[in-house]
Amino acid sequence: MNGGGRLTAARALLLLIALATLARLAFATAIGLGVDESYMVAAARVPAWGYFDHPPLSWWLVTAAVRLAGSEARLVVRAPFILLFAFSTWLMARFTHDLAAGDEEARRWAGVRAALWFSLAPIFGVVMGSWVLPDGPLIVALLGAGVLFLRALDTGKLAWWLAAGAALGLAADAKYSALLPALGVLFYLTTFADGRRWLRRPHPWLAAAMALAAFAPVLWWNAHHHWASLAFQGGRVDGHRFNPLGPFLLLASGAALLLPWSWWWILRRLPRAWRDRRWRLCASVAAPSVLLFVLVALFSRGVLVHWPVPGYLFLVPLLGVMPPPREAVWFRRSAVLLGALAVGWVIVVHTGLIPSERTRLQVADWRGLRRGLAARGLLTRPNTIMAGVNWAEAGKVARALGPRTRMLCVNVDCREFAFWPDALRPGTRNNFGQDVLLIAPGMDIHDVNSSYGDVFRRITILPPIAVEAGGRRNMIPLYLGHDLRQWP
Repeated sequence: MNGGGRLTAARALLLLIALATLARLAFATAIGLGVDESYMVAAARVPAWGYFDHPPLSWWLVTAAVRLAGSEARLVVRAPFILLFAFSTWLMARFTHDLAAGDEEARRWAGVRAALWFSLAPIFGVVMGSWVLPDGPLIVALLGAGVLFLRALDTGKLAWWLAAGAALGLAADAKYSALLPALGVLFYLTTFADGRRWLRRPHPWLAAAMALAAFAPVLWWNAHHHWASLAFQGGRVDGHRFNPLGPFLLLASGAALLLPWSWWWILRRLPRAWRDRRWRLCASVAAPSVLLFVLVALFSRGVLVHWPVPGYLFLVPLLGVMPPPREAVWFRRSAVLLGALAVGWVIVVHTGLIPSERTRLQVADWRGLRRGLAARGLLTRPNTIMAGVNWAEAGKVARALGPRTRMLCVNVDCREFAFWPDALRPGTRNNFGQDVLLIAPGMDIHDVNSSYGDVFRRITILPPIAVEAGGRRNMIPLYLGHDLRQWP
């Protein structure tokens, strides 16, 4: 790509966004909701200022989409995240353009290249670009904050500083890890004289106050719920054993999700970027997210591969300004690989090639569950509530049965289901005396009796129910717990 061709950078960017959005819409329509997505859709039925797993922004997007469309169809709930990623792509191009040097058209093409690499990275272009996850709103708000921060530095106007702070607050309303790039900005401002002069002025501190104001409802919700969400996220990194392979596995997984060749090119360009004050911003903002979780991985096996993503996000612009050799060839190879992975996944999900029933049930919608239960009269059985045996399966069941079905999660790990108005939790007698239909994939009667034998007066085995998921007919065990007596 170059500015001398017929296709201008502006048109190339619009074409990229349009084609990529159409591809994501098709992909989102072709596959069912995964475990986390089903859980989020179910949890979003009860609007709140905060949620157990994450801050509320992504849940609010689902709630708004469902209420506007009157449906929880997969495309409806995914559409806000797909549209947000289209805007994220534009913001990536704008952020790179504002950092780049040279004439205007060259800077625009740098932005297009960064946007293209951004779209081709599986972790961004597929996972966060089309699935119902908190990371979609997080990255659009972080990129918006980055663009506004550059404008604030260039103009010195308080309005831009406040806007950048508001965008950072929105990022924190999507995911707590937004704090880490903010620490990177603070580090960046302390590493050169102009930045330290800014820290002696009120502008950055007023911006921080604006971010805190935007985040205040989340703190209010936590304060009124025993700091449940913050405690949960803070306690997710388990274990204190030395794990020397942990950092290497985390970085290797991140490289695979970013595409190994682009990750290698980024690493090669980091020393050069650090010597340039403007590009030092990218390295500074990326460092806390990447280094923190690499360090944690050294002592824990509980670090998930996508946790350093806020850091990876701000390294992508390096590919736009300092492109690799034979760039067009690698673009084509990356696009072919990404397309093959997406098409292959759709084929695997729809043709029953997944051998594990548990995996099939996790990655696909449960078709036929509501119809089968209704045919047996179990949905309208008096004094009976549906229940899942943990948060993940409760989410799948709730999504399959629809928003009008009362749901319980009968487990100590219910996550957001424990905060529903009639939830079963310690200190309450909600739903005591009622019967509970346990929809329990993978559990036999011995598992059920050992887990819930003291919870009900007695437990009856019902014939299993057939559910279409992952291209196969899966039989899910059903158990009827009579007379709920205590919290499990």
